[in-house]
Amino acid sequence: DRPPAIVSLLRQHKLLLSTHDPCPYCETPLIRKHDRHLPEGQRLHCRTCDKNFSVYSYSIFSHTHLTLFEFSQLLCFFDSQLTVTQASKVSGLRMATVSEIYNKIRHTLKAYNEQHPIIWPKDEIVEFDETIVQALRDVPHFGSDSRGDPDERVEGWVIGGVGRNTGLVHLEPITDRRAETLLAIVNKHVPEHCRVTTDQHASYGNLMRTHEYAPTFKYHVGSATYPMPYREPSARFGSWTVHTNTIEGQWSLLKSHFHISHGWPASYVPCVLAEFIYRSRHISLSVALQAK
Repeated sequence: DRPPAIVSLLRQHKLLLSTHDPCPYCETPLIRKHDRHLPEGQRLHCRTCDKNFSVYSYSIFSHTHLTLFEFSQLLCFFDSQLTVTQASKVSGLRMATVSEIYNKIRHTLKAYNEQHPIIWPKDEIVEFDETIVQALRDVPHFGSDSRGDPDERVEGWVIGGVGRNTGLVHLEPITDRRAETLLAIVNKHVPEHCRVTTDQHASYGNLMRTHEYAPTFKYHVGSATYPMPYREPSARFGSWTVHTNTIEGQWSLLKSHFHISHGWPASYVPCVLAEFIYRSRHISLSVALQAK
């Protein structure tokens, strides 16, 4: 009874083709037919073009040798933030198999984020900052122009923004910290007149022309440096507190994730960032996976 039960559950979350879904070729609603030769016990049929489809077709479950039960287990483990090693031990699957599925999920989340970019609401307070992330060298232009030793660590810049009230996060690798690079990303995701705060990096200075922008300040005691929150007046929103504590907390979480994994290849960094963006969205994994 396990396959029909799992098929029914996954259909409820729109992760499998279902009755009345349009045929990918002619848009005719599909009908269900029983097929005892298939593990899931059924197939979908188009009466117009006379084509048959597995329930796996056009879903994240296509092109996998795993059973629905095994794949569904890994979806739960990924959503619960189990590492590849932990998921392998619990499921009994090879680490290479778990890693392959995790990789597939992250690429799907990346596609979802590209289709549904983070746009903060106009009444949000958005904190922006940049940090350096270490990765394993496997591509040029992430800290260096040469490939070199694949086990060698390279560094690259990542810009991050977080909504103080919504918790929505956007993370993106960048090649430099010039004004045109940073401002293009901010303007893409933050509506005009929205409140924005950053550190005192000069590249953000022109934000005051389009947003309610206020940089943070720091004071020095000997060799130590401390942030100095302050209240910024606003005719539109009332006074608000200027600080970057929220984005600094996100950097701590991100870097701990990189540390636990013992390093990601540089080309895979955007997929790791995509997972962080997804987890800030407060949506179920099934919704994001519908990007297929």
